[in-house]
Order: sequence, then C-alpha cells, then structure tokens
Amino acid sequence: MPSLLAPEEEETELCKSIKAHILEYLNIKYSEQKTSDLLDIASLPDPRFRASYIAKERLEGLKCTAVQEAEALLRDQGGTSHELPGPAAEPQLDEPPAKKRKTLSSFFKKSTPSCTTTVTTREAVENELSSYIDSEANPLQWWKDHEVAFPALSCLAKKYLCVPATSSPSERVFSCSGNIVTCHRASLNPDTVDRLVFLARNVE
Repeated sequence: MPSLLAPEEEETELCKSIKAHILEYLNIKYSEQKTSDLLDIASLPDPRFRASYIAKERLEGLKCTAVQEAEALLRDQGGTSHELPGPAAEPQLDEPPAKKRKTLSSFFKKSTPSCTTTVTTREAVENELSSYIDSEANPLQWWKDHEVAFPALSCLAKKYLCVPATSSPSERVFSCSGNIVTCHRASLNPDTVDRLVFLARNVE
C-alpha cells in the first residue's frame, strides 16, 4: 500500500497532498494491534493471499493462533480426531474358508495391530495448513470445492471470509431502517421492522 501512495515527480502538489493524507489516515486506522491481527488471520484462509502480506516475524505465531482457533471450531462442531484409513480390508468370501490346522509356533506369534492410524485434531489442522495451496480463484468458490479436503481450515474460512470488507452494507441497512421507521410509523413491532427491512433489501 505505501508503494501505491508514494508521490511521483510528475504529479501535481494536490495529488501528492491527497496521497499523503490517505496514507496518514490508513496508518492511523490500522495502527491498533487488534486490527492488524484480524487482518492477518483473515488473509490466511484466503487462497489468493495466504501469508504473502504477513511479516515473517509474525507468521509462526499467526499459524499457531490459526491452528488453535480451527481446533476450537472443530471441537464446537463435535469433531475430536481424524482417522486415517489403513490398507483396504480383504474382500469377504461367500463361503467361509476351510480352517487350517494350527502349528505349535502359531500360539507364540503376536497378533498384528490394527492398520488404522488416529491423529489428533491439532495434527490434522497442521497438516491441512502445510498442504494448503495458493490459488487465484474466487475464494468462496474455491472453499466450496475444497471444503471436504480441508475441513478444519474451511471452518476458519467461513468465520473470517464472511466479514464485509467495508461498513457500507451495514450503513445501507441502517438507512433502509430509517426510511421504514419514521415519525408516523414509530410504533412498529421490532419483528415487523426486521421483516420489512429484509423485504426492502432482498425483493426487487
């Protein structure tokens, strides 16, 4: 962003002044650590950006935070572990095979453990984060297509990618509400107001 707002020699003084004021406003707006943390973790599940605009010294801490948050989201949904299937089981025969005589040594052999491997939720989330790839596709469509492959990160994407980039949509809703609830219609039931606002914003 600073490179885009850097003054150039052929620009007028007015243009340079506008750029300087915009840059000053952005620096003040995003100077808070909470805002910076929110922007960083919101860009992580976006396949177009991932960690491209995150400072290297903050990356490891951010990944740990993302893993913990995705793990908590899975836990809230009832997921506790991921099972990795082992080799395919042998097909069942229609007729049971004939019993073989056991030798003396067979009684001393240890039984083979199950091939199914169970990993913790944290390990599964870390595996998803390491195998998560970059893409220039629409992030919402990308996550719709890859939700099954990345169940933990998709929860993180649903939480952060639904946040509006600007306050304009909410301000439009407030303006719509102000047009509905006027001095002559101040006794409307709250549920009725909600329905009228919904209809006004969604019915063409």
